[in-house]
Amino acid sequence: MNLKEFYEIANRELKPLYGENLIDFRLEQVKRLKDDSAWEVVVSFLMENKNEVQMSGPLANLANISKYKREYKAFIIDDNKKVTDYLIFSES
Repeated sequence: MNLKEFYEIANRELKPLYGENLIDFRLEQVKRLKDDSAWEVVVSFLMENKNEVQMSGPLANLANISKYKREYKAFIIDDNKKVTDYLIFSES
């Protein structure tokens, strides 16, 4: 498989969960598993940060408070291009 295929598979799997327009969707890592049976694929995208206190103006810039946070998701994809496992986590 090539990188574009990994990107498209991950994007297709996430759209039903997070919507059609994933903001700044990135393919972060593709790694063959040690037993050579499948691939671990890590992607990231931006989501609205609903847990942070919203500030505006110069104080928000100084505090480096962002409206968005980057979410990371990992998949195990077999050689038949099927997702066999989801590793759903968030990283700040």
